[in-house]
Amino acid sequence: MAKHELKYDPAPGGIYLYLTEQKRTLLLKQVSERLNVEKWDICDDLHSLSGLAKLAALTVDHTDKTLDEEKAVTVLPDGDGYFIPHAIVAEFTEAQALSLGLPSSVPFQLRIETNGPLLEPTTHIKARWYSSGRQVQAEKVGAILEVGPAHYRIPEPLFSSLDAIEQFNTADAKSVDDRLEALAGMSALFHGEARDIVHLEKTLKDLRISHATAFGLDLKPGSDGITFDPLLFGQEVIEEAEITGEQISDTSHLLTEKQQERFASSLFKQSDKAKPSYVIERGTYLYIDPSLRPALEIVREQQQADAASRRNFAKNPSGYVKDRLLGENADDPELTEALEKLFVETTGFSDRVRELGLWVPKAIPWLQRQPNSWLPESFGLKIGDKLFKVDEKDLDHCLASVNQAITNQQPEAVFPDGTTVPASEDTRLALESLRAELQRRTTEVSAAGILDEPEVLPDEPDHKPLKHVLIVEENVEEVSYLKSYADRCAFLTPEIPQLLKNPPKPHQVEGIGWLQECWCKGFPGALLADDMGLGKTFQTLGFISWLQQKRQQLGLPRQPVLIVAPTSLLNNWLDEETMHLHEPGLGEPGLLFGKELKMFKGMKGSNDVKEGTNTLKLASLASCDWLLTTYETLRDYQISLGMLPLACVVFDEIQRVKNPKSLTTNASKSLNADFTLGLTGTPVENSLADLWCILDTLFPGLMGDLKSFMSDYPEDDHEALGKLRATLMDRATETPAPMLRRLKLDILADLPAKTQHVLDEPMHGYQAECYDTLIKQVKREEVAKGLKLLHHMRGISLHPHAPDSAASNEADNYIAESARLRTVFKILDQVASRNEKVLIFVESLSMQEWLSFVIKQRYKLKRLPPRIYGETPSAERKRLVDRFQERKDVFGVMLLSPKAGGVGLTITAATHVIHLSRWWNPAVEDQCTDRAYRIGQEREVNVYIPRAIHPLYGDGSFDAILHDLLERKRTLSRNMLIPMESKGDIDEFFSKL
Repeated sequence: MAKHELKYDPAPGGIYLYLTEQKRTLLLKQVSERLNVEKWDICDDLHSLSGLAKLAALTVDHTDKTLDEEKAVTVLPDGDGYFIPHAIVAEFTEAQALSLGLPSSVPFQLRIETNGPLLEPTTHIKARWYSSGRQVQAEKVGAILEVGPAHYRIPEPLFSSLDAIEQFNTADAKSVDDRLEALAGMSALFHGEARDIVHLEKTLKDLRISHATAFGLDLKPGSDGITFDPLLFGQEVIEEAEITGEQISDTSHLLTEKQQERFASSLFKQSDKAKPSYVIERGTYLYIDPSLRPALEIVREQQQADAASRRNFAKNPSGYVKDRLLGENADDPELTEALEKLFVETTGFSDRVRELGLWVPKAIPWLQRQPNSWLPESFGLKIGDKLFKVDEKDLDHCLASVNQAITNQQPEAVFPDGTTVPASEDTRLALESLRAELQRRTTEVSAAGILDEPEVLPDEPDHKPLKHVLIVEENVEEVSYLKSYADRCAFLTPEIPQLLKNPPKPHQVEGIGWLQECWCKGFPGALLADDMGLGKTFQTLGFISWLQQKRQQLGLPRQPVLIVAPTSLLNNWLDEETMHLHEPGLGEPGLLFGKELKMFKGMKGSNDVKEGTNTLKLASLASCDWLLTTYETLRDYQISLGMLPLACVVFDEIQRVKNPKSLTTNASKSLNADFTLGLTGTPVENSLADLWCILDTLFPGLMGDLKSFMSDYPEDDHEALGKLRATLMDRATETPAPMLRRLKLDILADLPAKTQHVLDEPMHGYQAECYDTLIKQVKREEVAKGLKLLHHMRGISLHPHAPDSAASNEADNYIAESARLRTVFKILDQVASRNEKVLIFVESLSMQEWLSFVIKQRYKLKRLPPRIYGETPSAERKRLVDRFQERKDVFGVMLLSPKAGGVGLTITAATHVIHLSRWWNPAVEDQCTDRAYRIGQEREVNVYIPRAIHPLYGDGSFDAILHDLLERKRTLSRNMLIPMESKGDIDEFFSKL
């Protein structure tokens, strides 16, 4: 039998990796030849899965142009090996490297010393290797350390740190900024895992370097108008926000409060331009990432501008920076998306500005009492993040001070204790409300006894008139804008739109008819919240085509329709319009995105928010029959679009305007539309406040003010939530419901069956042992209950070993160690035998890589199964899906991340869906299933839930508890509108553990 062996050759830029096959000829002579890379994965004696899977993933990514070339693996021209850049070699885990025949990690200690003060031009850093107290003579070739004939691999972060030391020591790195940049590259040595094998002198041990990769703005009022300082954020905060979906708080910025004050008030303003780095205090340095520096240059420039320019910049800093840096490419969706990651709109952004009509912080009456007390122990105002206490005896004095300051046009009023508050109408009204509340409570206490503490709403923005921004009336504490309506025309029965190519299904006839009736009855808007896969786009296209003809019949003026959608869905709207409507479709389109947007610009390289006036050609916009744009473009060109009379506005994925604090939401509410339609498959995601904001955009005043809404519908009051559902979804005698939501299981009788299979597999061996050990630690209170513990339990329940560890090198053994993986491959064996296709949703990218390689090897596929995850560009997603959809009669697998692959994709070629790892939100999981189970699906769909069950804990195992929690929320959501994620989920989970 031939013997296979992996060999490598170091080179300056990387290593060459070959697989040799050694066999004997008839003359018993040993012969060695290199194998083509296509044959590597079929060598039974090559137990290298962890490394080969990573290698294949990087190579495929490079071919599909989704990876930086410097971080990509390339196949050699003859196909007999790979070239792997040193940076990749260093990033391999130890198991991956060893499985590829690469040397083990360096076993020596790295000693790092300096010969002088770090910031002195003559200072050098010396890095030496030691073993048993003796220096090792070694030569470094990229990520390979050569010690005589022996080779060792230099892993991260040692590899990057040594490169940074070389940069620090180079002749041209003499400026403080250059040296700090190099030191930032060494930061992983100072406090990371590498500190165990690195000996640092005291100067370096005490070194603290903060690496800023994004920024927000701390907006403040001033005597000369709006002022602002940059708030800096690190990559860890940005990545965590992307995973959790939570908005970034301004309190999570990179520097301490004291450091931020020093940086903002003096260091940043010491020079006319932003610097690459700053000395915050002794031994503490701030390093500005190169990608962030141009944006901060603009911030520094705008700090020095006049009041009007500062105000315009602060209105939309992200859009301003985008236009300045991208120039003619400012409307490129992918470049825009990358650039906007530099700017963080924090929760404090809109709450801090107090005047000049920009974003005024909301002053909320605040009361606090001790349990069982009759009157508040203390009270005052909550403005932004700050609490201002007020003594009852001083209340009238405080109110008088505010009134006087407003009269004198002063920005602030002074309370008796010396504190200052914004002198705004908000503050005055809040103080009067507080006084009235206390008077009322005093009366009620004497009559009724103990009172409940009033609910304190979260801070909400208030928008004061501003010359250059379209400000809308808000309904936060009271209804200040209620859009009345009257019949537009008579409605008898639903009309099938004449332009539809295919006859609508019964539920779509009902949906189109409902929209027609809402319009005829004069509704200002409606929310179509059908389950994913029921054809919301199809119904909308049918309704719009009917609306255009109906308006013409009634003699109404010709006005365009505006469709606003996420960037990833723009092409979908163009494709669906062509697919579902006969000529002329919706008529002449106006594409307000990408390069097409330039056709409508009246002012090159600018936008509305920057200029304070319309910058799009209104006549050109008005000449179009329908307009298609993104939420970002709506935000940046809100004045132009707000000046345009519109027959209808459609918000696709309308949850994008669920935050009342965002400028995008403000822009959406400012449009001059006769009718507004919202589309979403998940009407309630995180909070009922999100639902209120959506409805307030579509049907202003329908649900009253936010404060009363949140009080009337507590999220734990199921009876109240049931009434809310009835209010929104049950038809009145003469009028339709303002919201329509149907579930596939209830109405699609002609849709093939969907069968869910909950497949329990017992943990055994090492997986059961690891899980049991963790549970015992929890019981002994050695591990704190919380999100970190849940993630640990979740990880073990998938697999006790990481997919890039040595345990993953042999597929059969690795699969056998995981209850869930055993189940998955049983399913795949059956699906492959039927030549059918399957979607596997799994969050871990390393598990995706491992599975992709193993599935190709196990089922002898021609290419790796495609993967769709967060970094896959939208155009690439479409290409992968189109290729996957080409043939339905061959076995195929697609691996997707739940959040990235759960929306905007139609993959009806698949008839099997496996949820290998599950999301906390059942709505997200259902969206994933609906990639395959939707209109257009002609075959039965099977959905698999593999669960790992511990033999001792049974239904108390992680997978079982999570499944029950998700199923309960699904059941409740059928009868009421409930948030799919709540703060009580973790407590409920641990109560059942």
